Order: sequence, then C-alpha cells, then structure tokens
Amino acid sequence: MNECKTVRSMTGYGKASLEQGALLLEVEVKSVNSRFLDLCFKLPRTYLSFETKLRELISARLQRGRVELTVVRTPLRQESCGISLNRALFDAYFQVCQSLAKELKCFDGALKAEFV
Repeated sequence: MNECKTVRSMTGYGKASLEQGALLLEVEVKSVNSRFLDLCFKLPRTYLSFETKLRELISARLQRGRVELTVVRTPLRQESCGISLNRALFDAYFQVCQSLAKELKCFDGALKAEFV
C-alpha cells in the first residue's frame, strides 16, 4: 500500500484587525520551524490575564515550532478619565512652589510646570 503523507509547515504568518466602537484591535501571528513548542506573547497590559488561556488553546493544536502572537490595542478616540483641572488651585500651588524655589535658590529663574 502506497501511503501519501502531507507536509505540514510550521512556518506561517497571519494578521487580522477588528474595529469595534472606539477600539481597534490588531492581532499578528508568526511561526517558524523549531524543534520544540515555544510560545511568545506580546500583549497589552490589560490583556495579560488571557495569556494562560491563549497558551492552552495554541498548545492543544500545535506540537512544535516557535509561535509569536502580538496584540495591539488602539483607542480610536480619547476616552474621558473624569479628571478636571482646578486652575485656581493649581495657580496657587505653582506660586508657592516658585516662591519656595527662589527662597531656597534651587532653580535659576522660573520654576517649570513639570517640577510641580
């Protein structure tokens, strides 16, 4: 009996993106030949909790190869974080800091806002 075996390549590349509401999600998968299964994930901090499940899903389907999965999460519009500036209070703090800087001779001239 002449048995025909198909060659299965471990080298591959795929990319997909999904835009939903105010969010763009891009996923890229690269794989290359390797003797053992080596999974590498590059995930946004908010998705790190999914790494274990992703590892299980991929390990169930693959036996070897180096697989790199990259997820990029891009907000499409600025989301309000609920913080507002109390300009009067900021100005008061800034003036106190400038006075203190002059008195202590910490800075030569005006105090910059990034030091406040």
